Amino acid sequence: MILEYGFKNFFSFKEMSTISFRFDSNVPSFISKDKEASSLIGIKGGNASGKTNIIKALTFLSYFINSSSNMKPEDTLPIKSFFDDKSSPSEFYIDFKIKETYYKYELSISSGKVVSEKLSKKVKKMLPFIERNYDEITYSRKDLAHLKEIKLNSNASFVSTFSKFKTFSELEDLSTIYGFFDTVLSNVSPASGLLSKNVDYREISQLYGQDSKIFGFAKELIKKSDVGVLDISISEDTNEKGQPYFYPVFHHTHEGKNFSLKYADESSGTKQLYIFLALYWLVLEQGGVLALDEFDVHLHSLLLPGILNMFEDENINKLGAQFIFTSHNTEIIDTLGKYRTVLVNKEENESYCYRLDEIPGSIIRNDRPISPIYIKGKIGGVPRI
Repeated sequence: MILEYGFKNFFSFKEMSTISFRFDSNVPSFISKDKEASSLIGIKGGNASGKTNIIKALTFLSYFINSSSNMKPEDTLPIKSFFDDKSSPSEFYIDFKIKETYYKYELSISSGKVVSEKLSKKVKKMLPFIERNYDEITYSRKDLAHLKEIKLNSNASFVSTFSKFKTFSELEDLSTIYGFFDTVLSNVSPASGLLSKNVDYREISQLYGQDSKIFGFAKELIKKSDVGVLDISISEDTNEKGQPYFYPVFHHTHEGKNFSLKYADESSGTKQLYIFLALYWLVLEQGGVLALDEFDVHLHSLLLPGILNMFEDENINKLGAQFIFTSHNTEIIDTLGKYRTVLVNKEENESYCYRLDEIPGSIIRNDRPISPIYIKGKIGGVPRI
């Protein structure tokens, strides 16, 4: 699970900003359920305040740690500093826990190249076990000493680089960390932002067609959400190159007659659910992390608490999956409460964020709705109208 992550000099964020899932001793047990970290974090803020960049930072970390070695050595890493500020590096860190082991990953990048990289592990206390400066491994645990001989590219992480070797599975900590970040799913690109319009429904249809369990899960929720859908089936055809592809058929009924609609003819909300229910399922099944920008677009507000409850219900979320998302829905703050809501503001084109329980005083309480004071602009995170 992610405990917290932070980033600095990254897109619209100049100073270090932290997104914390942690529950401390101040969080009531009826909220924390005696868990160390939340399964949910909701991000709210005005348009262009920087909400997407918070998701983008996590997506970039996941991409860099696991997949950056797929880039060509001359390629530039897909990030931007605050107004192209090259006077200081962009910095990232993420604290996470895999089973009962705590890890910390730290990264510094300047002009698209790695300045430093460090992985630490907590035994009695948090200690580094592999460190890098520029393209050289400068410190490693004794059992990892042979990794110092491996050539590193300036745009690739050491985890991603080492993963290309046949013996990678023998590097227990590194392969475990690789597996953790492999379960981070998102609809946001590290560089360009929201990807939902590019999600191919035919790939999702192939997944549904191959797995009746996940298809049954999605189909039942869509039928509950769209009262006009009687059933959904998956069909197969071939494209102009003779390659097979899959597509859904939505079955409806009217006055005793059956009608079928193509994916393109369905409502935006139904299409949104069709795509993203597959991601919800995969993350819940793997105990991974789902990071979605604008997850509530085209969905009725009454559906949103039910989706969030999948991550709160231990009978459904048996492996501790986490969900971090941005939303324009206001009432969702009351569902999340102050310990699971992050607000984003922007002043003079610089973004900053805070979790609601960081606001001092008693203006936000656990026994009353937060949305009324949010709407009045008393706690920030609202557009200037």
